[in-house]
Amino acid sequence: MGAKNGKRGDEKLDGLLTNEWTDLAVRSIEWMEDGEDFEVAVLDGRWVARIARGNAGVWRLRRETRLLACLTGAPVELPRYNRQAHGAGLYGYIAGTPLSRLGTPPVQVLHELAHFIDWLHRATEPRSWRDPRATWPRRLARFYHKIRVSGLTLFSARDAREIEGQFARVLTLLDTRPWHPVLLHGDLSMDHVIVAQGHLAGIIDFGDWRWGDEAFDWCAIPGLEKLLPDSDLHKRLRLYRLMPLFGDIERGLAGGQVEFVERNVRLVRRRLLE
Repeated sequence: MGAKNGKRGDEKLDGLLTNEWTDLAVRSIEWMEDGEDFEVAVLDGRWVARIARGNAGVWRLRRETRLLACLTGAPVELPRYNRQAHGAGLYGYIAGTPLSRLGTPPVQVLHELAHFIDWLHRATEPRSWRDPRATWPRRLARFYHKIRVSGLTLFSARDAREIEGQFARVLTLLDTRPWHPVLLHGDLSMDHVIVAQGHLAGIIDFGDWRWGDEAFDWCAIPGLEKLLPDSDLHKRLRLYRLMPLFGDIERGLAGGQVEFVERNVRLVRRRLLE
């Protein structure tokens, strides 16, 4: 994460601080790297403001806030929104360093992260937004058919067959083996894991939470999969590790980012060999 200049975010945040959050008396603002739907700023090292870019971000912020209000008793700090206005939310800054800055995740952090994932997957709320068992396989099948149209054409016939085989095997497993949807963080990447003094300090960015296959939350942190004892989960995890790369390929193709697409194609090929 690093500083950025975001004129659009500056204007909206200035309006919030002037008209809505007047008691904060903010002296310093550090804009951070952000995702597709949000701009993010740290205010005085004490608060984090997440500002939606458009309607998709507003919807995700509303869902995230509702979820976090249900998640009590977490083993680590989670964002607790105490203010919302006009598609923006404010929560207390969680002190620490993103795991992505540390390189190889410490073993202690991996074990604490595994404990958090187990805790999250046992959650039962928000019950009214629970998805039925069939929803996750349908989403996976839609994703598969989407990348067949564009993404798979970038690979050799051999690699394309391997990718298709992985999707087929996972969809068969989900259809024939016993499993139930659990509450997923949905984007448990190195950037969203906060570490302090060698321990897991917090988890941020729940904007992509959903009900689905528990293996999905184990796929993005290197070394975390070694703590999984279930062989079926490993088979599913191997496929799920490819999916964010295909998402990046799709976005790169849509934006004409040739080098970005080529880099992610190479990463897919590398992971097929693991």
